Amino acid sequence: MGAKLTGILILGVVIAVGYLFVTLLQKMNLKKAAEGSEKERLQQIVSAALPGEDGYQVLYARWEEKLRDSHFSEATYFHYAIAFKPDRFWVIPLFHEAGEIAAGSPIPYSRDDLGHVAIQPYKAKKRASRFDALFYNREGLVFLSLYIQSVNTQTGFSFFNLFQQEECESFYETAEELAGWVNPVYSFIAASTHEKIVQKSKKARIAGIVGIIFFLIPFIGLPAALYGLYQSPKPKETGGKTSCARVLCLIGVLLPLTLLTVFVFSIVPDDASFSLFDESFFLIFW
Repeated sequence: MGAKLTGILILGVVIAVGYLFVTLLQKMNLKKAAEGSEKERLQQIVSAALPGEDGYQVLYARWEEKLRDSHFSEATYFHYAIAFKPDRFWVIPLFHEAGEIAAGSPIPYSRDDLGHVAIQPYKAKKRASRFDALFYNREGLVFLSLYIQSVNTQTGFSFFNLFQQEECESFYETAEELAGWVNPVYSFIAASTHEKIVQKSKKARIAGIVGIIFFLIPFIGLPAALYGLYQSPKPKETGGKTSCARVLCLIGVLLPLTLLTVFVFSIVPDDASFSLFDESFFLIFW
């Protein structure tokens, strides 16, 4: 059997086994979410954190914050329980303690604390099912970032397995109402945010064009396109639409990667072969 074909078969088997394992685990977590026990557990955590309060809805949210420098990239995940009413909400930090989920002190917010509210859907047609909610103070600084989705499973790095479509829709409406009240009053914050997106788009467009022009020189074109892809506005920042800058950067990434793939496969001899059980196979994994 040729080395190319053997390598492709091994890679295919590894990918298939991994996919089946993740799919099975996801189905088990979705079944737990449908049972509703973990949703009740979230309700109990919030009730214990807010004694004497009632009439609120409960939502689970999280946020991923990435720290990058020239040597490494590190992601930190924040988890929250959100209790909300039409005019106010509480943010309750969640964390693991001795194998259990514990809650921190609830932090109350009202529209008097807000200068701007930005709602960034991941899909325009199902915007209330998965979106970011960014809350700015009156100096234009983000003090709270929430990622909210209707389906949460531990397979997807969540603390809980739960469905919360109704709560997502309600919180989306609440955030929109808050935005309708504060955003026009502090419109300079929205203008500043829009200007930042425009500047990022310009940088990304230039980097994407450089990546396309120099795709035959991957060590120039590929880093430029990757930088542009990082800088380009995400669809959630543009109402679910893919910007021209992002398309250019994607093309700039795919062209040199395709060239490198063709080059790698072209230098592997067609007559090279090895057995799945000979010494060379085990040396690969040693």
